[in-house]
Formats: sequence, C-alpha cells, structure tokens
Amino acid sequence: MARIMILDDDLNILDSLKRLLARKNHLQVEYFSEPNKALERAESGLFELFISDYNMPLMNGVTFLSKTKEIHPRSQRIILSGCADLNTIVSAVNDAEIYRFINKPWHNLEFITAIEQALEYHRVITENHFLSELARENNLLPE
Repeated sequence: MARIMILDDDLNILDSLKRLLARKNHLQVEYFSEPNKALERAESGLFELFISDYNMPLMNGVTFLSKTKEIHPRSQRIILSGCADLNTIVSAVNDAEIYRFINKPWHNLEFITAIEQALEYHRVITENHFLSELARENNLLPE
C-alpha cells in the first residue's frame, strides 16, 4: 500500500481530495492543514509521495516539500497551486525537486494519473537504489 501525505490549508480542498481518493484502496492517504504537524508526522513515518499546496500562510509549499526531501530523499513531491506563475514553477522544480506541478482547479483524471506516475517513479528509484547497494555489497560496483 502506497503512503501519501497531502497538505493544504484550505479544508474544502482537503475534503475534495478525500472524496476523490476515497475509493483508491491501494493508497493510504494522510491529510494535514498545518505544515508543522505534517512535518512532525513525516519524521515519524515513511511516505512515498508528498502533495502540497503552494500558497499557505505559515509556510509555502516549496519550503514544506524541500523539508520533506531532507527527511525522505527518494520520496516524490507534487505541488498544487492556483497561481501558475513561471517563477513559482521554476522555484518549485529547482528548490524542492518537484516531480509534478498541478494547477488548481485540477482535473480528477490528471490528478490521479500524476499520483500513479509519481508512485511508479518512486518504486523504480527505490528498486534501483536497492540493486545498486546489492551490487556494491557483492563488489560488482565501485564504492
């Protein structure tokens, strides 16, 4: 089961996402409206994917996702935003290594597809890391 964390300060958005993802039985999703609580939870559990709103009062999404990258480097990150400013997108990609940028309002199929692709990418990265470590242990790769 894939573990996902979603952060948005707008409770209506969180409710919409809960309804959208409720029937996805292969996903274990945790929802947060406060970045600090979300970061506390990220430190105590493994998540394959983090999804965050960009524009929040206490901490913007790029900062939040950058912090999650420090905690879980191989996890994937998606940012949701109602502002599609090019500088915002560039900052998100460069600073937090965002996998995908999704505009609000989103299209449900696009949103679900982005999640599935991000989780598959995480699976591939994790598998490659495991195989590389195994090859090093067996002296098949240089240190």
